[in-house]
Amino acid sequence: MTIPTDELSYLDQIELENVYNSIDNRIRNERKNHKPTANLEVDLCYVFRELEIRKHRTDFASKYFGHAPFQS
Repeated sequence: MTIPTDELSYLDQIELENVYNSIDNRIRNERKNHKPTANLEVDLCYVFRELEIRKHRTDFASKYFGHAPFQS
């Protein structure tokens, strides 16, 4: 992964989505070329999990505090 997993939380939402899309595109290209994608798939899981955590945090804040938390 180009970004260490512990630094994913420092990216803003748009940057994180761009990383997700970039890895997803790389996986598709590697599969077309019959190359292994296991490492990319693991990276994609880490990024997806970070996106999921953020969505749950926003949903929780909206439900219990009446607003979404500040998003950078």
